[in-house]
Amino acid sequence: MRAAKTNLAIGLVVGVIIVIAIALRTRIIVDGVEISRQTVQFRQIQVGLELFARELGELPPSGAADPVGEPYCGAMSLCEAMLGQDKHGFHKRSVFRADGRDSEGTRHLYPSPPSADNLRDRAGPFLQRKRANVHALADVFGNDHTLPFAPHTLVLCDTYERTNRAGNKTGMPILYYKSNTFNVMNDSNDDTVHGIAFDYKDNQALIKLAMPAESGADTHLPITDHIISNMVSGTQPISQPKDRRDIPLYILVSAGPDGLYATPDDEYYIPR
Repeated sequence: MRAAKTNLAIGLVVGVIIVIAIALRTRIIVDGVEISRQTVQFRQIQVGLELFARELGELPPSGAADPVGEPYCGAMSLCEAMLGQDKHGFHKRSVFRADGRDSEGTRHLYPSPPSADNLRDRAGPFLQRKRANVHALADVFGNDHTLPFAPHTLVLCDTYERTNRAGNKTGMPILYYKSNTFNVMNDSNDDTVHGIAFDYKDNQALIKLAMPAESGADTHLPITDHIISNMVSGTQPISQPKDRRDIPLYILVSAGPDGLYATPDDEYYIPR
């Protein structure tokens, strides 16, 4: 019954999104259909996150490491929340560990193949598997170029498919930053907030995988300044909102058509 209700909700939403996609494609056909496709994907993820939060009680985390300190970034937590680590749904006992185990580390929550009992402990999937653009890191960066992450780790990729360094045609991983409003506070004297609601480190290790090896670039400043500080909510920078209630719950980032993060064609999605 739970699965049927979830599938019905997703089905209804997808129907609405298809209408939106047609409208978007008509409106921006001069600029290219790819932009509308990315907007549609962002909205599908937004709906999936809303369904996840409704069933699990909160949004997924986006930290740079899992609860035991292993590298597991925001993009990976987003994918696990939407589809699980095996595309069969999110296990309700998961604490977003890179190894797919429970909080005690004694039980593997995503065995292959999953048993019927295991599947009964799942939520979702909150995206349609065939249309989710989900890929293993090895499919995007090559089997020998995924450290510090395991090659089989799944991520949701954007709609800008291109032949990548692994020789496959995929998009780039969608970055997910969850806000932490406990890190900011209002100043009654000047009606501004102080502190940082988003942490660039949440996806930094993944971003470095995407940097051209010959660039030698330091991604600290570009990602901090371009992806965090320059994202806006209305006309007010997210890093300096008038009230912490104005801080969005999360931000999604696509590398855009050029496949590089922190460049002018990046696309951001801020839930309203």
